[in-house]
Amino acid sequence: MLRSDRKPCYPHVLRVNHQIYAEAAVFLYAQNTFEIEVSGTASIHMCNSSFSVQSFPTPNPARLFQASNNPFPHGHQGNHALQDYQMQLMLLEQQNKKRLFMARQEKDNVHHIPLPQPPPSGVPLSRSGLGEFTSLSLDPNSHLHATTWHPGNLSHANIDMIRSFQINILFPNVPQPPPTGLHMQYIQQHQILQQQMAYRQQQAQMAVQQALAQQQQAQMGAQPQNLLHQQQQATVGNMLPQPPHLMGLPLPPTVSSFAIQASAPLPPNPMSYILTPPVPTPSSTSLHPPPPQRMPWASALLERLQYETCDALNQIVGRLQLLPLPILRLNLSIYIHEYEKQEPAVTTAQLFLNTFRVLRNVVCPNVDKIMWADQFWRHTEIFHSLQDALVHPTSSSGFVNRWKAELSQQSPVPDPSPVVHAYWVLHYICFDLQAHHEAATVMASSVELHTLLLHAKMARESEDMIALRDVGQKIQNIWKTYILKQRAFESRVSNKVAFMGGLLGSDDVEPLPMDSSSSLRMDYEGKGKGRADDVGHHFRNDALPIVKDEEQEEYPNMIGGMHLCN
Repeated sequence: MLRSDRKPCYPHVLRVNHQIYAEAAVFLYAQNTFEIEVSGTASIHMCNSSFSVQSFPTPNPARLFQASNNPFPHGHQGNHALQDYQMQLMLLEQQNKKRLFMARQEKDNVHHIPLPQPPPSGVPLSRSGLGEFTSLSLDPNSHLHATTWHPGNLSHANIDMIRSFQINILFPNVPQPPPTGLHMQYIQQHQILQQQMAYRQQQAQMAVQQALAQQQQAQMGAQPQNLLHQQQQATVGNMLPQPPHLMGLPLPPTVSSFAIQASAPLPPNPMSYILTPPVPTPSSTSLHPPPPQRMPWASALLERLQYETCDALNQIVGRLQLLPLPILRLNLSIYIHEYEKQEPAVTTAQLFLNTFRVLRNVVCPNVDKIMWADQFWRHTEIFHSLQDALVHPTSSSGFVNRWKAELSQQSPVPDPSPVVHAYWVLHYICFDLQAHHEAATVMASSVELHTLLLHAKMARESEDMIALRDVGQKIQNIWKTYILKQRAFESRVSNKVAFMGGLLGSDDVEPLPMDSSSSLRMDYEGKGKGRADDVGHHFRNDALPIVKDEEQEEYPNMIGGMHLCN
C-alpha cells in the first residue's frame, strides 16, 4: 500500500486503527455496567472468568456445594455483548500486528537488517506482567495487594476504564431453585402437620389447667363453680381459633385419659409430668415420603464462610481502590439463605457492606436489594431491617444512608489500618507454616491454624488490634516450637550420622560437640530470628544452624516487619 509519492503508508493506517481501538474500548468499558458475582465458596466471577480465593492454607473439606448457574438468583452468565465486541477487537488487533510485521519486514529488506534470533534454549524467558503482579515480594507493604482480584479475560488497562459495577453477593452459595409440583405438596403437608401439633399441645395445656382447677376446688371447698368458670374462661380466651382443616380433630389418647383421672391427687408441679403429645410420623398421615429438607449448615461453618466471603470482597475492594478514575455507579445486591431466622441474615448483610466503607469518590453508591430466603424458600426483603441502633435508633434505613455517605465522600482513599496490614502478614505466615512438610508436627491438626486465622479475620473486620495481637503471639509460639523441633531433630540425626561415620571409618562427617543441645536451647530462648529462609539456607545435615549476629535481637517481637506483641 503506497501513497502518491511512492512511500509506504502502513504507519498511518496503524495510527488510525489504534485510535479506533482506543475510542471503542473507552466507549465499551466506560459506558457499560460490569457484573461481579461473589459466593461464599470463595469464588469471584466476572466476564466468563472465575477467580478462586484461597482464604485458608488448606482446602476446606466442608465446602460441599460449589457455585452453579441456577436461575434464582441468576448465576453469572457472562456478558455476551462484551464477548462479541472483544472478539472484534481481537481481530482488529491481529490485523494491526500483521500490518506492522509486514511494514517492518519491508523496511528490513530495504536496509538489509537481519531478523532477530530467538534466545538460546538454556536462557529462561522473562515472566509476564501478570505473573509478576501476583508474585510475593519481600516488602511487607506489597502483601496488601499481592492477591488482589483480577479477572483473567481483561487486562489491567481495560479494568481501569470501567466506571460502573454491579456486585451480586450470594451467601453461602448460589441457592437452589425452590421445589415445584409434588415437592411443594410435601412442604404444605409439613406445615399442616406443625399446625396440628401446635393445636394439640394447646388442648393438652387446657386439660391440665382444668384438672388443676378441679383439684383446687376439691381442696378449698369454697366457690368451686366460680373458680372453675374463671379458669375455663381464661383458658378459652387464650386459645387461638381452630383452623378450618382441623375441625373435629380428636384429642390425643394420653390427654383424654389424664382428664378422666383428674380427681386423683396431683403432684406439686403437674406440668412437669405432662408429656409432649406424640408427633405422628409422615407415613401415618400421608403415603408420600417426608418433605425435602435442605442441608443444615452449622453455625461454625456459616461463620467461616462469612469471613471467606469478606476475604473475596476485600480483594475486590483492593482492586477498586487502584482505579485511576472515580466510580460512577456501584450497585450491590445481597442474597442470603440457610438462616432460619432473620436476625443473623441482617448481621451478615451488615458485615458485607462494612467491607466497602474504605472506598471513596463513588458518585452513586446504592444497595439494590437484600433478600433473605428461609428454610421453606420464602423470600423476604430485609433491606429496611438494616439499621444502626447507636446512631439512628428510630430510622429504618440509617445504616444504608450512612454507608452511602461514606462512599460518596470526595477525599483521598484512606491508608490501610494497622490491623489490616498486620492481618495480611499473619495470613502469609500461616500459609508458609502450612506449606512446609514438617509444620503439622507442632500442631494437633490443621484445624488449629484455621481457627487462629479465622480469629484474625474477625479482628481485621472489627478493627481489634488487641485480639489480633493475641493471635500473633500464638502463631509466634507455633513458629518457635517448630524451630526448636527442627534443631533438635537435626542435632539428633547429626550425632547418629557422625557415630555411623566413626564406625565405618569415614572422615567426611565431624561429630557434634557435647554441649550442642544446651547451645540450641540458649539460642531458642533468647536469640535467633527464626525466619523461614534461615531454615532453608542454614539448616544442613552436616552442621548445626548458624544464627547471624545482626539477626539475634529481632525475632521475639517481629512478625514480617510488624510489631504485634509489644
